[in-house]
Amino acid sequence: MSEFLPDFKGAAVAPSPNHGERQGVAGPDIILLHYTGMTTADGALSWLCNPESQVSSHYFVFEDGRVIQMVPETRRAWHAGKSTWAVDPGEKFPWDILSQHGVGHWVEPAPIRGGRFFQRGDHGQPVEALQSMLSIYGYGVEITGAYCEKTEGAVAAFQRHFRPALVDGIADFSTIDTLHRLIASLPKFSAA
Repeated sequence: MSEFLPDFKGAAVAPSPNHGERQGVAGPDIILLHYTGMTTADGALSWLCNPESQVSSHYFVFEDGRVIQMVPETRRAWHAGKSTWAVDPGEKFPWDILSQHGVGHWVEPAPIRGGRFFQRGDHGQPVEALQSMLSIYGYGVEITGAYCEKTEGAVAAFQRHFRPALVDGIADFSTIDTLHRLIASLPKFSAA
């Protein structure tokens, strides 16, 4: 993509080739935040502008507040590539503060303590129940009853957002209790 004028006047432009036509909407209808997990901001920005990555975003915000626009708002950025709604940003986002200002959903994480937990290699109905809860909340987890690599990844992503004190992909009491309370606080579940 060639140069374009930024939609946000405070942004510089670094065009990404990774974008397409909008589908079903004329303009932005949600705020979607991503966590790159990369070691440097410059490395993340470079990856989002690389055609090999097939990912992009409309805006990139540096830790010092500088803003880069990579895709015009009239186009569809490829964000996380092929993904599922509710793939989370990382543990460094101040989710509790954002939620207090009307952005995102949050409950205080349950304390980390002993108790029953599930991890890769476990099988059975309790794992299926965990996968069901993750799926209800929006994680793209197949409900198989097997605690596989994808389930472990979804649990780690959940922990990065909702229980950042320990991100290990193991569904301990704190993780499961926090997930249960989040689901219970959703409007469609809390009215029941």
